[in-house]
Amino acid sequence: VCLEGEGKQVEMAPRQQHARKKADHAQLCASSAITLALACSIALVFAQPASAVSFQKTADITGPPDALLPRNFSTGQGKIGAKVAEAEKSYDSSSHSFTTVAASTCTPVEGTIHGEGKSLDASGKILVVGGDDGRAVAHCTTTRCLAPDKKFSINPEDATDSSYSVPMCARTGYTPVKGKTVHVAALDDQLAFAGGGCVELFRLEDNLDWVHVASFPQTMDSKDGLSLVPQYFGSLVTLSEGVMAVTGAVQVKGSAVPAPAVVLFLSISQLTWVQVDTITCSDPVCACPGWAGGSQVGSASSCMGGFGSAVAVQEQLLAIGLPNNNSVLIYRQRGAGGTQGLDVSWEFATVISGGTGVSGLGASLAMGRQLLVAGYPSLVGGSGAKVYSMVSDPGVAVPFGKEVYDTRADCCTLKLRCCTSGLVGSAVSAMQQQDTVHVIVGDPLGRQALLVDCNTLSLLSDSPHAVCHMEAAVNPPAGEDTAGAPEHPQRNFGGAVAINGDDFVVADANQGCSSPSTGKGCGCITHVPSCPPGFCLLYDWSESRHVCLGCGDASQCPGSIHSCAIEQAGIFAVTSLGTALIFVLCCCLCSVNLRLLASSLTSCWHVIVDICCCLPVHRREGEEGLLGEDEERREREEEKREREREREREVQ
Repeated sequence: VCLEGEGKQVEMAPRQQHARKKADHAQLCASSAITLALACSIALVFAQPASAVSFQKTADITGPPDALLPRNFSTGQGKIGAKVAEAEKSYDSSSHSFTTVAASTCTPVEGTIHGEGKSLDASGKILVVGGDDGRAVAHCTTTRCLAPDKKFSINPEDATDSSYSVPMCARTGYTPVKGKTVHVAALDDQLAFAGGGCVELFRLEDNLDWVHVASFPQTMDSKDGLSLVPQYFGSLVTLSEGVMAVTGAVQVKGSAVPAPAVVLFLSISQLTWVQVDTITCSDPVCACPGWAGGSQVGSASSCMGGFGSAVAVQEQLLAIGLPNNNSVLIYRQRGAGGTQGLDVSWEFATVISGGTGVSGLGASLAMGRQLLVAGYPSLVGGSGAKVYSMVSDPGVAVPFGKEVYDTRADCCTLKLRCCTSGLVGSAVSAMQQQDTVHVIVGDPLGRQALLVDCNTLSLLSDSPHAVCHMEAAVNPPAGEDTAGAPEHPQRNFGGAVAINGDDFVVADANQGCSSPSTGKGCGCITHVPSCPPGFCLLYDWSESRHVCLGCGDASQCPGSIHSCAIEQAGIFAVTSLGTALIFVLCCCLCSVNLRLLASSLTSCWHVIVDICCCLPVHRREGEEGLLGEDEERREREEEKREREREREREVQ
């Protein structure tokens, strides 16, 4: 190794060789650090969502989010009908994006309930699930909530366990059957458990504790001299602002078969509810299969197919499903009253029919202020969920009761498994945020949940855009998607759905279940994060969870499951700042005169480094810089001058 100096080759001293080795090590470390920093900066850009329609996993994961899981399922059938064909022509894939996502890990809420998720409901504060073993649990989901989980049981053996609340209503000596499904409902800070012939209403007080509000029924007497049958009361329950609807049955004189009924309750104060009306149907088409002889059969004696198979209430409107007639009956509240003797009733308003090619409409219901969602799961003729307008104002573009959307059209257009699945619409839920209604539709046979967004402004004007469109299909967690596999016939992903604040919730009540007699908990709940309009999903790497980032108005940032685009999340700004900091580091390294592999750099790069670092990197062939080279050169020059002065003195 030689250093060119004073026109001749001079062998390097051991000290200089050691200095060169130190410089080589420093150069290697500096180059590695710069390369690693640049690689991390690039990875930061590409690890973020690349578009506004990609999706990452939800808050309960422990590592980085999984990538989008694209799916494209063939229908396995030929023509799907003129209506679907027409929808295929009108479907504009450029105006609405569609994606398929994998849900987070499916986990139980309580862990000891068998069939957890058999019934499911949620509000912005509460998530409540019921099992098929007579137990249920409510969990408050806000970060400020300090209340413990609220557990409920209709089983006699749990009556002595202080951790469980038990039915306390008047049941005229009726003893509930063990192991029936407990149905649940939630609204804001209120929740209801329905089972064992009773409905128990609770309220979350100051995020600290659960307060018992009331037990229902308060009397077994109904209107028109009819009596409620205890074992059928509470087969379903739903809550709205100041209104509660409970399905049940009344004993009809001269008939051994009870008639299905819906009982209405009104709130006249925060802790006072009164029974105000009972709607019954004794027509043969309203009969509930399995109720012949008055025997209690099925899950909580639900009226499958008959009057009250599903029920939804929203302020003054009441919707009752009648799948046997392929219809939904709409009732409207009439009358008013004071604190005593309320003269309030619900009168029949209209009937919504599923139409041709559809059977079983009304098996599941969800209703908001402007839209009604009705499921029609059927193994014959296709299945899905329809959306209807509930706007009754005069002059609106879409009249009251008109169909505005059918999931099956989009399912077949997008070639999803829900096009041929027979149980789409087994469960539905909806929630309105500003002008957008988020809808989730369960498909337990296809092991999917469908996410649909509806724009209510399209109901009020002659808008050329469709009211609703399909946003995404939610599949089971990665590695658990066994739809149609014969070795997993018990899976039930999508059998129950709800919306908990901004999160979509999907239940699989059969996950890990073997037999109710084992006494072990099974079933699970999974979450899909979303955001309100005007926000987008951004993954928080520090906490392994999603956060909602404000990104503009709803037209540019529709919310739901849409992840933040790079420009919305400010990734460009962060990357630019990071690159600038890295460049400053390079200049700092240049300033201490570390060698930068000049021999491998192009002349263009030499110019850039010369300009930015103010230090020439290009050197003559055979010349390389060392740490302390300038100081050594000065010492040599000084020694040379000193020798010349010595010669001059000797000459003199």
